Amino acid sequence: MNKRTLEDELEEVQDLPIDPRLAIQTSYATIRYLIDAIVELVTNSDDSYKRIEQEGVKVKGKIIIRTRRLRYGKCEKLELIDFAEGMSKEQLKKALKFAGEASGFEKGKSVRGFFGRGLKEAILALGKGEIYTIKDSKLSKAVLWKERNRPKYRPPKESHAPSKEEREENGIIEGNGTLVRITITNEKIKCPSYKTFLPQLTKHFSLRDINSTTNRKVILEFESPEKHGLKRTCPISYNVPKDKKVVEKSITLPDYGDSVEIKIYESD
Repeated sequence: MNKRTLEDELEEVQDLPIDPRLAIQTSYATIRYLIDAIVELVTNSDDSYKRIEQEGVKVKGKIIIRTRRLRYGKCEKLELIDFAEGMSKEQLKKALKFAGEASGFEKGKSVRGFFGRGLKEAILALGKGEIYTIKDSKLSKAVLWKERNRPKYRPPKESHAPSKEEREENGIIEGNGTLVRITITNEKIKCPSYKTFLPQLTKHFSLRDINSTTNRKVILEFESPEKHGLKRTCPISYNVPKDKKVVEKSITLPDYGDSVEIKIYESD
């Protein structure tokens, strides 16, 4: 009788299956508050602008955040618009793939998003999301939501040249860009008052560098119907406190060989 080896006992090499519920669980763990979703979406937009800048192209860097607050802090919708690269049909499909390589991080680009997951997590944690993206005069659309604790989506079937009306409806009047429109169904997600929300966005530690750079123009459009139809539009700008540099050096990551620049500032 021939002795069987480990190879005899195993099937062929294949991808490890991922339970769809993992995407939902990860989303809820990452996105606990409205500000968390905004951080992910703004970071994605900033990354997109950075990729353009790394090609030597100057950008206006405009990012629009829209939110609608109802009575008792209920948040009805969240929208984010940028005028950066936009995505082709295939790029949008890739961005919707769980753990898909979409941000540019895996290609060594100087971006902070990781595998483009922020887009999916923000939508799944909040409710239902529609994505409209224009790249090279082609509009692609997709929808992402959850059913019975499982993620569902309708990827783009085809792209087409957007009409003037479609551009106006999506807020991307010319050129490339992306609109993420989220209808919020998660009742745990609350929106603070404008007076609280504005400084929260302005001073959030993950947004400070974006809010303080001259290459970005972040704008908040806040709507609150119960406050006599309150509508506020305000640019978001963070002023870095006076500081002094106490550390500036390069290190090499052990076992990886990558070089990392470290700068530490001290402020009163």
